[in-house]
Amino acid sequence: MHKMNYCLRTLSLVAICSFSIAVWSEGYSSELKPVDDHPRTAKMIVDQVRYNHFTQNTRLNDEMSSEIFDEYLDSLDSRRMFLLASDVEEFEEHRFHFDDSLRLGKLDIGFEMFNRVQERQVDRYQWLIDRLKKGIESFDLQTDDMMLDRRKDVEWPRDEADADRLWEQLLVDRIIRQKLRDDDVTDDAIIEDLTGFYERGLRYELQTNSDDAFGTYINAFTRWFDPHTEYLTLSQEDHFNTQMSLSLEGIGAQLRYDDKYVQIQRLIPGGPAALHGKVIENDHIVAVGQEADGPRTEVVGWRLDQVVQLIKGPKGTTVYLELAQPKSEEPNRVVAIVRDTVKLESQAASKRVMEVDNGDQQRRIGVIDLPSMYVDFEAKRQGKADYRSATRDVRKLVNELLAEDIDGLVIDLRRNGGGSLEEAHTLTGLFIPTGPTVLVKPSRSRVSTYRDTNPEVAWDGPLAVLVDHRSASASEIFAGAIQDYGRGLVVGQQTFGKGTVQQLVPVRRGQLKITQAKYYRITGQSTQHLGVTPDIEFPSVVDSSVTGESRFDSTLESDVIEGPTYKPIDDLTQYIEELDELHAVRTREDSDFVYLRAFEQRILEDEKKSEISLNLKTRQQERDEYDLWALGVENARLVGKSMGPAESLEDLRAIQEEIDKNEQDDPDSILREVGNILNDFINLKDLLALTE
Repeated sequence: MHKMNYCLRTLSLVAICSFSIAVWSEGYSSELKPVDDHPRTAKMIVDQVRYNHFTQNTRLNDEMSSEIFDEYLDSLDSRRMFLLASDVEEFEEHRFHFDDSLRLGKLDIGFEMFNRVQERQVDRYQWLIDRLKKGIESFDLQTDDMMLDRRKDVEWPRDEADADRLWEQLLVDRIIRQKLRDDDVTDDAIIEDLTGFYERGLRYELQTNSDDAFGTYINAFTRWFDPHTEYLTLSQEDHFNTQMSLSLEGIGAQLRYDDKYVQIQRLIPGGPAALHGKVIENDHIVAVGQEADGPRTEVVGWRLDQVVQLIKGPKGTTVYLELAQPKSEEPNRVVAIVRDTVKLESQAASKRVMEVDNGDQQRRIGVIDLPSMYVDFEAKRQGKADYRSATRDVRKLVNELLAEDIDGLVIDLRRNGGGSLEEAHTLTGLFIPTGPTVLVKPSRSRVSTYRDTNPEVAWDGPLAVLVDHRSASASEIFAGAIQDYGRGLVVGQQTFGKGTVQQLVPVRRGQLKITQAKYYRITGQSTQHLGVTPDIEFPSVVDSSVTGESRFDSTLESDVIEGPTYKPIDDLTQYIEELDELHAVRTREDSDFVYLRAFEQRILEDEKKSEISLNLKTRQQERDEYDLWALGVENARLVGKSMGPAESLEDLRAIQEEIDKNEQDDPDSILREVGNILNDFINLKDLLALTE
């Protein structure tokens, strides 16, 4: 993982943080130091993880210290591009001191190492900016050199000269990429673009604060136990709560960092900023005030989360924003916005109905897109009758779909990274009469079995669950239970494989998200590493090396425990083979699936490449070969849709834009095929019923 830097390009108005503003200047020599709360927070985190983590591994010794040291180095400079071998050699004296320092809440070695890499990064960004001033002609774009694409296990640069050679290669690669992207781009434009890129990088680094350093250091410790145990800063904690509740109190705008300005990227429909009428997307926020006649704080050059801190506030209060349109001669304007509770509807469950051919007629298939297993914990804790949750929203949408006379239902869990385990349990209960839904095994107590005791079901008809590599944790609980009960078909790609349960524990500054249990399917099988295997698998166009639980080094193992007695609702295995054959026949020549399989194969081939040529002509040949291949694959897809072929990639992009406009209200090819599978399933069940 890269060194923490929370100057995110895009962030909803949810962050809370306090820190001093770094000033961008040459000769940077600022040294970050722990704030007063950091040592006690560190001790609390260390004690919590040592004694309450699922593994109950309380040993904090030299062996563990050495491994944390390596993890911290990787966090600081994962690609081994900034630190020098001499830095790492100097740090070696700390290798076996992390255990004692962490136990006592001492942070000196963590901050010392963080400050060193910070110094190297600032110096390097300035070097890059100065190097680009020499112009494109000073770079050798015809070299026979090759550059490693993956740098995780390479040696550290021996000295400054070795680091300069490495970064010279990286600059050559970036210049070549710019030229390959646009054959007509001028050298001056490339220099201007790259200079701006590294100037922004320098500004990000100069805005790094003590919380960033502390979080990076303490999370090197927590990740030793597993990748999902982590310390959340105050801003991350607030962001987590917003994502779970799907609401926030603020102005209802999504912000991003744009050079030295914070920019309004998107207005959330129905939010105060959108309803105001005088707030425009792309506005730059110049200053923020809290009173009509009071002072306004200029925020040009501030971190994104600093500006968020000023803008966010309690419902009913007013914030005054001084706004400017970029590249406009119009004077700045000041708008007064009354803060309110903003519902993040775009992240909530939604529905649609699609029609699939069934001989001479069509079947209506309802689809519910569920992006996460969300719940408003605070509203629920307060006993509010109308608190928001995934289960409640899905139940409502199912009722609406029933009124639309659907024949089958698809629950779309693609990109659903999980959320509340309780929601996964209650959501499962919407589709089964009664019975166990998930098993939870804490470290210090017996296995708990979550059971649905309500015989009422929201939908008892044909059901399919659509998953992909990003479907994780709580979404895997739901998909696994539906599959184990034979309640519905699971279709798509192998899921992420996260089978652990985390709990938020308040610490002195922020919160600790700690793994305290593992969950198991009702069969007793853990999903850890394994995920949920679909009954019918689709092609994958995701690089397997960057997705899935198994890519982490410190994950917990998969295992099997004794499961409870449960009664399957149906045996779908009798249908799977024939459904898979029908799917294979239907998609063998289907232009969309031919396209997906071609890209799946290409990704597998590209994963084998470890080096990149730094010769412009060679890279142009590689690009032309890829473009020719991509054009052929894309054209085959267009011809299958009676819309092609395109003569060039430029023509292809224009055609694709037109397709996107026309298909905004149509299901994508994956979803459409799930509808076809569900239709086949209904037909097979009807046929079986007739023969019995």
